[in-house]
Amino acid sequence: MPVTKILIVGANGFVGLEVLTLALKNPYLTQIYTLSRQPLPNNLSSHKKVTQLLHPDFNTIPPALYDTLRDSGVQACIWAVGKPNLKQYKNLDEARDVLIQLPVKVAEDLAKTCAVPAMEAQGGKFIHPFRFVFVSAWGAERDSNRSLWVWGESRKIKGAAEKALVDIMEASEIVDSKRSFEVTCLRAGTVLRRGKDLGTVIAMGTTPSIAVDLLARRAIGVALDGEVDGKRILENAEIMGPDWADINIING
Repeated sequence: MPVTKILIVGANGFVGLEVLTLALKNPYLTQIYTLSRQPLPNNLSSHKKVTQLLHPDFNTIPPALYDTLRDSGVQACIWAVGKPNLKQYKNLDEARDVLIQLPVKVAEDLAKTCAVPAMEAQGGKFIHPFRFVFVSAWGAERDSNRSLWVWGESRKIKGAAEKALVDIMEASEIVDSKRSFEVTCLRAGTVLRRGKDLGTVIAMGTTPSIAVDLLARRAIGVALDGEVDGKRILENAEIMGPDWADINIING
């Protein structure tokens, strides 16, 4: 059974909004749930495919919300929460809360509530795991003791989130010799506007960067189809894919 219902967390942000916009155009997705603190723009919240879930504090999400997702048959989550620069946070504690604690807490609850029940709804036959697609960042470093020359704190924060999410996957229930919860981390470089001009193409060819529509397409693709070549991590070039330049030129 293919994935038809997904959850997008962070749909008001630059990346999340692009994910939602493209997801609405995807014919395979019949229902898209969004979890955010602020309401979506009216033109999106009123779409027949969208179910908007609002909660002011992700640390205190009630169990009933996860029960709603489970009972509705949500089969994947795309996590697109976070500001691109640590300087945009009040302090490192706030950054760690948003970039590590929040995705880990939500992933834990999704793994406990939605993973196995979604499978059992299909008569106990293993269909596929619940898929958690985490928009990480280029250069994410899981070794907290490693010395890094550039963006050290930011890279280690993203790496800590990745490690904790994979730990949740490895602790998830095993069904038919497979984990019921699957995590894929997308290590995107600097996220640029839609790739419709030569400048964006040149930037992606010379720096770790990616057009937001390419990132959104890959996130949706992983949510629908699962891991790519058995990889838990997709680096920036792998997210773009081999034909990224052609895509940009054609779209231009």
